[in-house]
Amino acid sequence: MLTTVSFIDSLLSTFKLYQTEVNDFVKLWQEEEKGETNIECLFSTIIKYLFSRFLFSDVETIRLSRQKFITDITDEKLDEIRKTFINQVLYNDSIQNSQTIINWLENSFPELKVKLEFQKTEAKILPFGKKFTILFSFLIEIITNALKFSSGEEPIELKWYLEDDKYHFLCKNSFKTKKANFDSKKGLFFIESMTTHLKDTMSFEKVTKENTFFAEIKISKELF
Repeated sequence: MLTTVSFIDSLLSTFKLYQTEVNDFVKLWQEEEKGETNIECLFSTIIKYLFSRFLFSDVETIRLSRQKFITDITDEKLDEIRKTFINQVLYNDSIQNSQTIINWLENSFPELKVKLEFQKTEAKILPFGKKFTILFSFLIEIITNALKFSSGEEPIELKWYLEDDKYHFLCKNSFKTKKANFDSKKGLFFIESMTTHLKDTMSFEKVTKENTFFAEIKISKELF
C-alpha cells in the first residue's frame, strides 16, 4: 500500500511543477499523443489513492468522514472492508478488470454513487502520461472536496459522460453550512486558475444550488 500511495504522491508532485511553468503545462496538455487505454483506469487509480488514505488513516477528520459513508461502522466491519479493499482493489493491476474496482466501491459504500457512461465512444488515455497526471490531480481535488464537505445525507454522485463533442466529469455533493461551500471554493481555486490557460480544450465550472454543490470539468473530445 505504501508503494502505491508514494507513487501517486509523486504524480501530484509532478503536477505541481506544471503550475510554475504555464506554457509547458499548456503544451503538454495539447500535444501528448492519444493513448490506447480506457479512461476507467484513471478512475481506478483515483479510487486506490483516495481509499488507501480513507480506510487506513487515523487522522481525526478522516475517521469522522468514515462514519458518514460506512453505515453502522464497527471495528469488525471496518476490518472486513479493509480486507476486501486490499484483495479486490489495491492488488488489482489489470486494466481489463477495472470495473471490479468500481463494483467494490458501490458495494462497500452504497451512499457513494458512481455512474460512468461510455455509450457513444470510449475516451482513451496514456497510462501515467501527462494528460493522466493532470486529470488525476484535478479529479482527486474535486472528489476529496466532496468527501470532506458532504453532509452524508445524500449520495455523492460522480459521472463521466459524452455530450456535444465534450467529455464531462460531474461531481455533486450535499452540504449543511455555507461555510462548507465557501471552503470548497478555496480548495478548487487551483483547478479554476489552471483551466483558464487551456481555452477551448478544457473548462471548469462550479455551482451551488440550495444545499448542493456541483463541480464539472468539460474536455474536448478530440484530445482523447
